[in-house]
Amino acid sequence: MIMNICKKCGIENLETAIYCKECGRSISKEVFLDTIKFKRTNKRVHPILRYAFPILIICIFIHGIFQIINNISSTKFEFVVVILLITFFIGILFGMLCFYRIFFFFLNLYYKTFELKLPFEVVKEQLKKVVFTVNKSKEDIRIKENAKGELKLKDKSLGAKGYFHLIEDKDGNAVLIGEKYNTQAFIRSVFGKDVNFIEN
Repeated sequence: MIMNICKKCGIENLETAIYCKECGRSISKEVFLDTIKFKRTNKRVHPILRYAFPILIICIFIHGIFQIINNISSTKFEFVVVILLITFFIGILFGMLCFYRIFFFFLNLYYKTFELKLPFEVVKEQLKKVVFTVNKSKEDIRIKENAKGELKLKDKSLGAKGYFHLIEDKDGNAVLIGEKYNTQAFIRSVFGKDVNFIEN
């Protein structure tokens, strides 16, 4: 019987096997990767961008609304004061949005979009298989599927730089978003150490 030898761990697998029974790595030609292109992402990846900053903007907006209401309800109502307050808080919101874009650039600077050029569903199942195999010994990777079918992974051992987001592009291929060096290491752990990367 012909056996497929896994390039990652050296274990022998059946010829028809798609994944290694030991490490979960793909051993099928269908999911072979040689070179992956990557570039800077426009997605909000960093936790501060996703949660803290939007909440701060909302709090400032609500505070401004209460200030305007208090002025309107006071006995010394002055239309000009209300207009100035509205203008002031619109200016603050605009300034916060500008700072948000600056923070977005710097906090997201090290996060990249990796074009895997493989069918989304194939890569999705491969990642699930590998995560399941890794978590058998120690539950380090948290995986969650959203309503769109996208995968969000969090490697607890890597801290804030351990976020990975698997999405589908317009051609139906898989795209993985994450911190540059950790994502490269993660991809190689899934598809083998021979994978090369080219930055656009």
